[in-house]
Amino acid sequence: DDVQLLYAERDVRELVDILRTQGQVASDRVRLLIHEDAATARRTLLALNATLRSEVEDQRRRTALVVFYSGHADAEALHLRGSRLAFDELRALVASSPAAIRLLIVDACRSGAVTRVKGVRAAPEFQIGINDRLEAEGMAILSSSAAGESSQESDRLRASFFSHHLVNALRGAADRDGDGRVTLAEAYAYTYAETLRSSGSTLTLQHPTYAYDVKGSGDLVLTTAEGSRGSGQLRLGPAGTYLITEEREAGPVVAELRARRDRAVLMLPRGRYFVQQRGTEEFREYRVQLEPGAIVDLQQVPSRLLRYDLLVRKGGTPCTGKEVTLALALRLVRQD
Repeated sequence: DDVQLLYAERDVRELVDILRTQGQVASDRVRLLIHEDAATARRTLLALNATLRSEVEDQRRRTALVVFYSGHADAEALHLRGSRLAFDELRALVASSPAAIRLLIVDACRSGAVTRVKGVRAAPEFQIGINDRLEAEGMAILSSSAAGESSQESDRLRASFFSHHLVNALRGAADRDGDGRVTLAEAYAYTYAETLRSSGSTLTLQHPTYAYDVKGSGDLVLTTAEGSRGSGQLRLGPAGTYLITEEREAGPVVAELRARRDRAVLMLPRGRYFVQQRGTEEFREYRVQLEPGAIVDLQQVPSRLLRYDLLVRKGGTPCTGKEVTLALALRLVRQD
């Protein structure tokens, strides 16, 4: 009786694409499961662990295992094509991996149950050292919502809130220190804040959660701006809110993000984009063309400045900025 999800498959494919292009993950290191059952997911994780075990014994490579799930779940298990994979079993499969770092990310209803530990409360972010080498060892779990909460999809974003902001975080929006790398700590902090903000416009707030048990001085670098394959760099202007759509103003939304610093860099695939930099009383519009390896600086691109109070309703009646509303087509889903 689960509600049909429209964007779970897109969530997964976008994250895989980001890890390939900006995380330097080779295609033969990726296992993509779409509409598979629990038995297939279990066999795949066991096979991955066996492969990693042989590499660890060879002592020539340091390894990391990243498992991402987008779909339906209840408080105890993932729902996989008519079958169930218990959170306890999933957590055990990831925890038993010989990889130096194990990262489990779950975007599903009530997925906070997978990170729930007696005596521990969810926190907005965690601070650990940043290092470009994999010097830490352990396991981290991120979930899209707290135990008992529903996770939500947005027709406007063509994604779930959590996955949309996680992808933007990995594209560079979460790089708060401007070093060109997005770490696990930065990605979680950004995704938490933006998911909470986006769900604030709905009936139900959504609080991403984490469980973290990592030893060592380093943090896992998930993506980098340097050496990105097939993407271009869009250098934004002042810190603030940006809306990026494909080709034109009414095009599909690519990214709705909040840049935490001036001149933040966002990695995007080749294409034409319409960029709107939103201020309190006015917004600035840009049209850009991105090519792989190219850098486009918004401050060097011709733009158009518009004030909210100059907007005109259909029929010609002027309206003020306070009367301008942004209608979000939201689907509250994954409710059991």
